[in-house]
Amino acid sequence: MFQLKGSALKVLKDMRLFSACCWLGGGLALLALTSAKYAGQVDENAVYGLDLA
Repeated sequence: MFQLKGSALKVLKDMRLFSACCWLGGGLALLALTSAKYAGQVDENAVYGLDLA
């Protein structure tokens, strides 16, 4: 079986960390937008934009 060595393994780990951060950040952003919408902190004109996001 092929195994990565040295800098290739570091690049792969960095890509995995970056991907996880993007997923987590996107999920938290959607949660914040949805909670702001249902808490009534967003006016009616911006609700359409929140739904698109």
